[in-house]
Amino acid sequence: MKIEVIESYEGQEQLHKEWDALEARGNVPGVFLTWDWQSVWWRYFGAGATMRLVLMRDDEGTLRGVAPFYIFRGEPGDNETDRLPSGEGGKRILRLGGGVDVSDYLDILSAPQDAPAVWDTLGRFLFDCGNEWDILDLHNIPQHSATRTLACDWAKAMGYQCSEQVDEICPIINLPSDHNFETYLTSLDKKNRHELRRKLRRFETQYPDYKYYTNNCADCKDGLADFYTLHRASDGNKQAFMDDKMAQFFSEMVAALADHSWIRLSFLEVEGKRVASYLSFDYNQKIYLYNSGYDPAYREYSVGLMLLTYFIKEVIESGHVCFDFLRGTERYKYNLGGQNTEVFNIRIEKPV
Repeated sequence: MKIEVIESYEGQEQLHKEWDALEARGNVPGVFLTWDWQSVWWRYFGAGATMRLVLMRDDEGTLRGVAPFYIFRGEPGDNETDRLPSGEGGKRILRLGGGVDVSDYLDILSAPQDAPAVWDTLGRFLFDCGNEWDILDLHNIPQHSATRTLACDWAKAMGYQCSEQVDEICPIINLPSDHNFETYLTSLDKKNRHELRRKLRRFETQYPDYKYYTNNCADCKDGLADFYTLHRASDGNKQAFMDDKMAQFFSEMVAALADHSWIRLSFLEVEGKRVASYLSFDYNQKIYLYNSGYDPAYREYSVGLMLLTYFIKEVIESGHVCFDFLRGTERYKYNLGGQNTEVFNIRIEKPV
């Protein structure tokens, strides 16, 4: 394969089309490796870093692999939202676009059958540009990714140090193939099933005129202001997270993904007021629950859980195959039947 290195997303309309075609073949989890996500992420979080967008093509010129790298000076613990890369001193860190904080799954983009050849080509690039980086720091690599084996095999062959550790846990639910919500409920253990039904009865008795709905993609942008309000109100840490810059990133990301019908913005409304919201991705018949918010004044009636239950019911009946809670081990995910999957941090260091 041939290597091409790009240093900007601007003016790359043909590459955008090729990337979309490759991503459709790649069977990647979620939207985080799409052109739209990566290019929007770079505009908001790429300051002070150097882009190394590595493209790998076969002899006919067909795009077979993409490694959306960037390089910054700092420490492996630096991230893009809490501790911005220092820009001076520290190690030269080579990392995948999408960073650490806002992208739940990252990887080298390729079709599964092409992964060995792509990594063979990528290894040559990493060696040839070895004077540019000290640490290759790959975050949020899915547990079934070929990168876990191929990256470490390459590193060992080069005499580099390679370590792997669990980055985060992503609980998922494999949804029933009969598209029946009752089938899902019976899959829960008796205690959780009973408790969920009790809370549903209590909520629906208190608010019989509740409304649950999901904005279509064209209307998602109009609902974001309420989503931000609920998100910031539901938790002090979320208020700090959803600052003006992050809200702008969310708004542009939603606008880009809505063009592909990949966005779901769900609301629960009582007494004419939106009291809970979920922002999620609908991608390849799977739902990825990305972020949430609720009005603490309605905490007594578990409005966040109620909204989530109605949402799960909807996507089961619409034929989705998987509900991915993304990163985090909050108790409610397991009460609703979540089963653990893992994402990994692979760190490769050259000898001093």
